[in-house]
Formats: sequence, C-alpha cells, structure tokens
Amino acid sequence: MRIAFILAAAILLYGTYYEAVAALIGCVLLVLLLHRTVTEKKLILPKSLFLWAVILLPVFALISVPFSIDKGMAGLGFVKMLPAALFCLVISFEEKETKEKCLQSVPLVAVVITAVGLLSKFTPYREMFYIQDRFSGNFQYANSYALFLLVSVVILLYSKKDPWTRAALSLFLLYGIWETGSRSIGLLALAAFAVWCMSLTGRKKYFVLAVPAGVFALAAAGVFMGSRWGDFNLLSSSFVSRLFYNYDGIKMVLSYPLGLGYKGFLFYQGAVQTANYSSTYAHNELLQAALDFGWIPAILLLAGGCIALFKKRISARNRCLIAVIFIHSLFDWDMQFTALLMILTLVIELDTDKKEVSVTGAGKGAAAAAGSFAIAACLWLGTAAYFEYIGNYETAAKVYPGLTTSQMQMINSAADSERFELAKSICSRNDYCVIALQAMAENVLNEGKFAEAERYAFMAMKAGRYT
Repeated sequence: MRIAFILAAAILLYGTYYEAVAALIGCVLLVLLLHRTVTEKKLILPKSLFLWAVILLPVFALISVPFSIDKGMAGLGFVKMLPAALFCLVISFEEKETKEKCLQSVPLVAVVITAVGLLSKFTPYREMFYIQDRFSGNFQYANSYALFLLVSVVILLYSKKDPWTRAALSLFLLYGIWETGSRSIGLLALAAFAVWCMSLTGRKKYFVLAVPAGVFALAAAGVFMGSRWGDFNLLSSSFVSRLFYNYDGIKMVLSYPLGLGYKGFLFYQGAVQTANYSSTYAHNELLQAALDFGWIPAILLLAGGCIALFKKRISARNRCLIAVIFIHSLFDWDMQFTALLMILTLVIELDTDKKEVSVTGAGKGAAAAAGSFAIAACLWLGTAAYFEYIGNYETAAKVYPGLTTSQMQMINSAADSERFELAKSICSRNDYCVIALQAMAENVLNEGKFAEAERYAFMAMKAGRYT
C-alpha cells in the first residue's frame, strides 16, 4: 500500500499545488521507481496514449525552456510535472487489486480533510480552509477542491461497501461541495448521479431517485434564492473572464507552438490581453498544457483522453470519473493540483494494458543517471521553492537565481542599486516582467540615459497594457 500512502500525502500536502511539495513527492517516487527497476530488472510501460503524454510532460517542460517567456521559471515546470509522470510508472508495477484499494482510499482522505475543514469554521483557523467565504479545503481553491470531493463521491457510489456507510459518507461530501459554492461541480454532480442511477435496476432505481429529488425540491425555494448557487448567469464576471483567458491564450499558442514555458502565461498575458485581468492560469487545462509545453503534449493529452473515455473495455465508474475530471478541467485549472492528475492517471491505468521492458547492464546505468539528475533537480529547485513559500525571498533567489517571482518581491523593498541588479537579472531572461522593466527605466533615467529609459518604458507599456 505504498502507493496509497504516497497518493494520500500528495492530496494532504495542498493537493501538490506548490513546487516544493511536487519536488518532495517526486524524490520519493524516484527512489521507489529506481529501487523497483533495479531489483526487478524491468520497467513496466503502459499502453495508453494519455499516460504516455503524462509521462513525457517533464521532458516537454525541459524542451520548452529555450523558447519560453521566462527561462528561469520555465525550469520549475519539470519539477511540477514530475510526480504525475513517475506515479504512472510506479503504479504499473502494482497488481490491479492494489491499485483499486489505492483508489478506494481517496474518499476516506476526502472525509478526513473535509471534517477538519468544516470544524475549522468555528475556530481561529477558519481562514486556512475558507477562502473568500468559500470552503476550499486544504487545496485553498474552492472549485478544484469541489472536484476532488465529487471524484470521491463517484468512487463511493460505485463502491461495494455497505450501502448505508456509502450513503452517509457521500452525503457528507456532498455537503462539502455545497459549502464550496462551486456551481459547475453542482451541475456535474447531478449529471454523475443521474448516470449512476441509470446503472441501477429494479425498484431500487426509483427509491434512490426519489430521495434526492425530494431534498432538492425542499431546498430549492429556501437556498437558491439569494445564495451563490442561485446567482448563475452567462454574464457573470467569472464566466466572461474565462472567455478572455481562452481567447487570448489561443492567440499566444499560435505564436508559440513549442509553448511559453511554465508560468509563461502569467508574464505574457499583459502584452496580448483584450481586457483588464490578471490570471496565473488560463482556466482550461488543455489550453494550459499548450501554453506551458506546446502543441504536441496538448494534442496527445486530448487524443489520449478521448481514447481512454470512449474505449469499450472500461468500467462505468472509471468512464464517469474520466468524464467528470476532463469536463471540469476544460473550465478551470484543476491539474495544477498534481494530486488530481495522479488520481486521473490511476483511474485510466486500471483499464490499460502494459508492456514489460528488460532493464539490464547499460539500461541500469542510464536509469541511475537519469534518476540522479532528476533527484538533484528536485532538491535544488524544490529548496528554492520552499524558501519562496515561507516568504524568505532572498534565500530562495540565492538558491536558484532564476526564480523570478522571488526577485520581483525583492524589488519592491530593495534599495536603488539592488533594484537595478535584480531588474537587470530578470530582464536578461524575461522581456515581459513589467516591474523589472519599470525599475530598469527608472535607473537609466537617473543616469541621464534618456533614449534607453524611453526604450525600457515602451517595453513596460507593451508588456502591460492595463498596468
């Protein structure tokens, strides 16, 4: 059950959103994969286009670096994508029964996190789980945490456990979804429930349908009026913003077929945006994959996902899980929580054939070399990301001088001479960081270099139309 513990850790540690956590999980998986590969003298590879796309994501992250908007931040994409890629390879060694137990443990983790989070509402720790008055769990983002809860509910619905236990846990997690206020997940939950009901037979179907229908009818009048759930319209700011993200994102992808690099969208959006917004992600994971790593991985993920969803030899539960995750990921940034991508790979892997490849002699040496490189990268970049997470930006930038986000924080409080050096460092690898460009313009202006100051000022205005 080692993979169950690793998956639980990935979920508990903020859903593996932060690069520092991804580095930690990546190191654990690397050691486990190397141990099994060397001791068993083989590597088991999945026969799935989607899983291969996930396995190759760290490679595409490295390929994107020379073409990226920020060549320092782009390197972090390798660490961020590594846990999901390694998880695909590690679980291939496990028996199907072990992987099924691992998947069945997901709802239990969800129940524990949700229970602690809901109780925090009455404690001083409320802000750890409630962001902008919406229950966000340990993910600290309501929509993606709601998807995690819905995935757990679907697993419970199709489980063979005691029906009363399943019902109680499902209702508790559904209340967690209600607390998140995620309307898209609410609609997906109704659709998933309807699909599950259609799989039932006899009178049981009508009894199961009658209970939630009655509850829904009673709650509709009192709750939907005046609540966030009732405030649903196509002109809402969140929906319109997503249209802009996608429209501008597509323009970027057409200009950068090999990707903007990890976090490139954050820096480049100001130069092409058609409205005043600031967003780290495009709220569409297929588009985000194309933005970060290029057309090829995005196409592989789309084609592989469709094949996995519509293949004949797949269980009703797994098809439902794949559909729910895929649909919601087209409207949000769920896969930035790497734990969700790990769950998706586990679901797809359950219905996937595999191929064994012998690893002996030179193969062992190559595996050890690649593993050593990956572990070193995780330790280096993960350490820098950790110091940035705790707010120690100076140490983070010393550990990894390419960490633009830390240097940006330092610019705000640095003396003039230090601001210039920081800005110069950022501009050497990023032409679209407005803060750095403005600092460069101020510095050269003070030195009387008016033409150069004008050039940097123009670049800053070009990089941030609404800044």
